[in-house]
Amino acid sequence: MPALRHTRLYQYELPPATFEPIDEGAGYFISRAPVIPLDIITIDDLLGELLACDIELRVMPSLWQLCDLVVASTLQFSCIRMRNAAARQGDRETGRQGDSEKG
Repeated sequence: MPALRHTRLYQYELPPATFEPIDEGAGYFISRAPVIPLDIITIDDLLGELLACDIELRVMPSLWQLCDLVVASTLQFSCIRMRNAAARQGDRETGRQGDSEKG
């Protein structure tokens, strides 16, 4: 939560012409050509911006339970960034990060 409150975020608006989807379910698009941003917006109050956009925010001690529920569901998903999450409880000794990644 401290990082959410104190992180400065830069939102880049990019021209869509050269972008193509590589995983539409996850919302991943790439451009194989260089692009110049159309605009750069600095967000100093990320929490306020999320609330202003009517985005539901949940603060959880671990994302692993949510990740496991999504993986077991019929939702299209991507958990590719879970490799950056803290280890599961009980997995710290082995260093196991979980096997729920897709993509």
